[in-house]
Amino acid sequence: MLISAGSLLVGLPTHDGRAMVHSLTALSRVGSALGRPVQFLIGEAGSIPRSRNLVLDMARRRPEVDDVTWILWLDSDILIPADAVDAMVHAILWSESTDKSWVAHYRMADGTSVLMREKSAHARHYTADEIQQLDNFAEVGLAGLGLAYIKTDVRYIFHSDELGEDVHFFLDQPHLTIHLAKDIRVLHRKAVLI
Repeated sequence: MLISAGSLLVGLPTHDGRAMVHSLTALSRVGSALGRPVQFLIGEAGSIPRSRNLVLDMARRRPEVDDVTWILWLDSDILIPADAVDAMVHAILWSESTDKSWVAHYRMADGTSVLMREKSAHARHYTADEIQQLDNFAEVGLAGLGLAYIKTDVRYIFHSDELGEDVHFFLDQPHLTIHLAKDIRVLHRKAVLI
């Protein structure tokens, strides 16, 4: 299944069914206002503000990296300030958590591509030429203006015998598109399930 380059792919909180419903409502309004489809990723995410500025608000917040699993994919007409992106990357880099896999790949206003991955002594920025060689380097890659953070595989949410009421709510909604973090690979402004 292809996710169009104009889609928004957004993580939703799974710890609070009511928050998920509120998030769904807010995100649907954002997508409608932008004239774009919204694709939902089930993961463990922080509380999402209910407002038209939800996407930018989420981008600007410093993530609690030990409690977050999410992907945020933005088309080029939704501009995330460079300082917001840098704040997210900085928070991940300095996290004390070690059980995570992440990659942030975004395009700056001047067209410069940046890819960073993993928290390690060797984490660094990669050039555009290097990025072309890194399609097997990360579990999730992003092209275009966007960023991603994957802390853990969220498949357990759907494989558990004790699914929460909030997860059942989303599984029972046939009109929603739900993807798992490990099933998504984004290359050349197209996202495909793998």
